[in-house]
Amino acid sequence: KPPTIMQSTTGPRTALDEKGKNGEYIRTDQGWRDVISQENGAKFPPQSGRYHLFVAYACPWAHRTLIVRALKGLESAISVTVVHPVWKKTRPNDDNDVHNGWVFGDPKGEPFASTNGLGGPFPAAFPGNEPDPINNSFCIRDIYDLAKDTHGKYSVP
Repeated sequence: KPPTIMQSTTGPRTALDEKGKNGEYIRTDQGWRDVISQENGAKFPPQSGRYHLFVAYACPWAHRTLIVRALKGLESAISVTVVHPVWKKTRPNDDNDVHNGWVFGDPKGEPFASTNGLGGPFPAAFPGNEPDPINNSFCIRDIYDLAKDTHGKYSVP
């Protein structure tokens, strides 16, 4: 019998909301999942430059996509943007929105502490942690909003 997952049912959520009754971490599948295929009429055919990964070095699931990308020799075909490894509020001007998540680098930004106040100050950007080059988004949540996501789990990759 699969474990019962206690998920937030209101508003945005993170992987930290995915826990069982005893507090154990239970990863649920991402709402956005599909396959790149060479079959005729494929929804997502392989094409150099068509795909872009948003990853966090702090996320083991995102990190493995970088490993597979390298092992398959796809570095020149699939571009990458690395988000900041420390979460920040994704709606900093909305006191009622408490979601914290992956943000893009801000070379002109100020150093900051983590959302729980521990550690830091962390630099606003570091080498490889650049602003979003495609949508100029502040955070990963913004990209999900652009895609009209209704799942509410803002994850990388």
